[in-house]
Amino acid sequence: MTDTPTAEDWALAQALKLKDCALEELDFARKTYIALARNGLRTIGDLVVKTEEELMELPGIHRAAIADIKEVLSWDGLTISVDLPDEPA
Repeated sequence: MTDTPTAEDWALAQALKLKDCALEELDFARKTYIALARNGLRTIGDLVVKTEEELMELPGIHRAAIADIKEVLSWDGLTISVDLPDEPA
């Protein structure tokens, strides 16, 4: 019997594949992208490791921005709160 990958497995695989992709490559609302950039989030890897609560604490990020982030990430099979493994030194 084979294990069926979960949604979390899929999100992790996608995040690992796309983690170095610049956020400017995604189709965020302009205000959302600017708020992310002003808070030092530049890549998918920077963003997907954040929880919703962590994002809500950032200046310029509000419920509409969270909804935008979740929607845009979902287009590529991504989500927030992904536990990316540490890279080897």
